[in-house]
Amino acid sequence: MPSFVDYRDFIFPLNVYAHILMLEEGAVNYLHYGLYSKPETTVSAGQHHASQLVLEHLPSLPCRILEVGFGLASTLVELKQLGYDVAGITPDPAQEKHAKEHFGADLSVVCTKLEDFSAPAESLDVILFQQSAQHISPLDIFSKAAELLVADGEMLILDEFALDRTKPGKENLHLLKDFIALAGRFGFEVAEQLDLSLMAAPTLDYLLAGVKKHRSRLAQDLDLSPSLLDGLNLSIQADREKYAAGRCGYILLRLKKITMPRWRLGEITEANHEQMLALFKTCFGHEMSPAHWHWKYAEGRGQAIGVWQDQELIAHYGGTTRDILFFGQPQKGLYPCDVMVKQEGRGSLSRKGPFFLVTATFLESYQGYGNKHVVALGFPSERHNAVAKRLGFYYNDEVDHMVEISWTPKPCRPQVWSELKILGRDDGYSKKVADQIWQKMSRDFAAELIGVRDWNYLKHRYFDHPDKHYEVCLVRNRISRRPYGVIVYHRHERDCELLDVIAPLAEIQTLIDQARKIAGCLDTDRLYCWTAAHYSHLFESTGGEARDLGISIPTISWTAGPPLEQISQRCWLMGGDTDSR
Repeated sequence: MPSFVDYRDFIFPLNVYAHILMLEEGAVNYLHYGLYSKPETTVSAGQHHASQLVLEHLPSLPCRILEVGFGLASTLVELKQLGYDVAGITPDPAQEKHAKEHFGADLSVVCTKLEDFSAPAESLDVILFQQSAQHISPLDIFSKAAELLVADGEMLILDEFALDRTKPGKENLHLLKDFIALAGRFGFEVAEQLDLSLMAAPTLDYLLAGVKKHRSRLAQDLDLSPSLLDGLNLSIQADREKYAAGRCGYILLRLKKITMPRWRLGEITEANHEQMLALFKTCFGHEMSPAHWHWKYAEGRGQAIGVWQDQELIAHYGGTTRDILFFGQPQKGLYPCDVMVKQEGRGSLSRKGPFFLVTATFLESYQGYGNKHVVALGFPSERHNAVAKRLGFYYNDEVDHMVEISWTPKPCRPQVWSELKILGRDDGYSKKVADQIWQKMSRDFAAELIGVRDWNYLKHRYFDHPDKHYEVCLVRNRISRRPYGVIVYHRHERDCELLDVIAPLAEIQTLIDQARKIAGCLDTDRLYCWTAAHYSHLFESTGGEARDLGISIPTISWTAGPPLEQISQRCWLMGGDTDSR
């Protein structure tokens, strides 16, 4: 029986659950939920019931099993006693320490993550997850399972899953339908699926009561702050509401490996990004520098999914993460980029081809309600847009479309009431004034959707770009020095492109006047910018002439997210919102 010191250092909140069990039951044998067959079932009996259900769904001996996230190692030891060839892994060193202290140093357990675990290919019959799959990327789960399981091997998963997603915000549970769809792309089929939600839900009531009853002991014994316990309490309450509403559930899932697919899915990371650069050159005819990839994707700025045939990357779908204001609320937006398929993979544009695999997996992994990004914004190529619509990824109706606004340059002489000041990357004044201007601009978009344009964004997007040079200028009152706004421009031979305008909308006329003067001073033939058509009147009213670019702004229909009617003609986009300009 574990003593108090064994679980004090377990990962939060497992240490809380274990301490509640010890205080209430006098023993801690499992860390997973219980399954209550009757109202009077005790939590210990419920946990034992769940463990026995797992045993009932395992193949007969001989059988080689890897338990991922073995907790207190109770199930692992029971499997060993029954004659199974079983090993366990955990990312928590405290759990490994407990297991070896209580069951012997020769117990086959190791502290490692699943994605880092190494074993011979096709050396396992079963990979077992008991409330551990929710903490691991589905791509990592299926990549490793496809590698380690024998031809007819199985994954046995007993865990919580999201069953529906209805509002913005990152959720920790995998969406069941997407999880099963991804399993199919890795060559697995559902052999059995049981919904045990009604039997598992009372565990949440037990934990809520335990946190309330033992709050002082939990805080003192585990050295937990009141705010941490308050947050845990709210989290359990939210989970209980999701169970009651049918938005999440407790599922037993048995997945059987039936084939090795022709194409293999995976994430693009620092370790394999050279393959992405090679594919980029093949598809687009010019190079992306390693510095450009790092600027765009590294350190959490972007994410990408790839499709490999044998050892060669043949398809790629990327996207950068951007802070946005979503109807006045801070959220994360996804800006898709670098969507490409090698020529020989383009012939298969069905729901089984590389483009479908990479797009569906990318969107399910990163976009929509419950994922990191609430919405995807951008203006893809005409070909990409058409194929994505045909395969069901985009709505047929567009959110908006892009137009180009052009102006004739103005004479290169001072304006009467306004002046320009070039902003510097490491200038404290530049940061202060740019953030003030963005705060004023953001008030005009309380009922719309816009990418954040504060100093941190401007610095990374324009000052830190590895391949291009931009000028970032403050427009201010010549006498009072009151700031009107910030403009970003870039010269293209005989044209001057206005990439970004950061200002309250009432100040756009003043900024355009200064931008036209810049175009004149640079001796260019015209000034132009790209903007979403819904906002083109703001620029046309300054003397600009609009031209439809034939570039659609779509929105995703593949994953649950904001409905088309909510965001239609409410997305502020300019040329600077794509990294290619």
